[in-house]
Amino acid sequence: MKCTMKHIGRGLVALLITLLCTVNVRSQQVVTFEQFISKQHTLLHECDLIFVVNNAGNAITESTQAHGDWPIDHVAVFHRDSNGSPCVIQAVHKGVCLEPLDSLIAEAATDGHTPMLLIGRVTGVDTIATIKKCLSFVGKPYDHYFAPSDSAIYCSELVQKSFIDAKGHLIFEPIAMSFHGPDGVILPYWTEHYRSIGSRVPEGAPGTNPAELSRRPQVVLLYLVKAL
Repeated sequence: MKCTMKHIGRGLVALLITLLCTVNVRSQQVVTFEQFISKQHTLLHECDLIFVVNNAGNAITESTQAHGDWPIDHVAVFHRDSNGSPCVIQAVHKGVCLEPLDSLIAEAATDGHTPMLLIGRVTGVDTIATIKKCLSFVGKPYDHYFAPSDSAIYCSELVQKSFIDAKGHLIFEPIAMSFHGPDGVILPYWTEHYRSIGSRVPEGAPGTNPAELSRRPQVVLLYLVKAL
């Protein structure tokens, strides 16, 4: 009997893990940018995550793994401001800012490729407390070197340090940072990037990245926004 119960327990755990993964990797509804903009009042909820898919690729997408292998290099947080206008809170090279939703789409298209977005909804999030925390980082400079301190913030760090549940606990724990390619070798870009400040690549240091966030079981990916 003990052996049977033990096996049943393991089976239930395996089933739970499978269900969580299935929720995360289910097929997303494809919508056009026109549909996304016109229906954003129904498609988007407070604290939804907006992942930017960079099909051109870069050092970030080459050293991180996203849901479905999408080349994700940025994430922003959806928020309606006091006037009810659709906005994003995001950490970009000019710093952490609150901007109109349209600006995110325009910025994503500046790299010379057609942007794609993945919309994720986080389960168990305290939206009021989370948005308050996100807004507290507005004005902080962008962290080009992905350090763990709060003196400067990068995009996925904003999410990792702001999203909390009803008990005030962080929803996303840090992970080991990755700066290597599929072969396990640190990419030359990152070696030069950190050499410029006389530092070694912080491979394995605690941090986060937008691609990995897209794979968390707490994130349900609902929509793929693309030009058709």
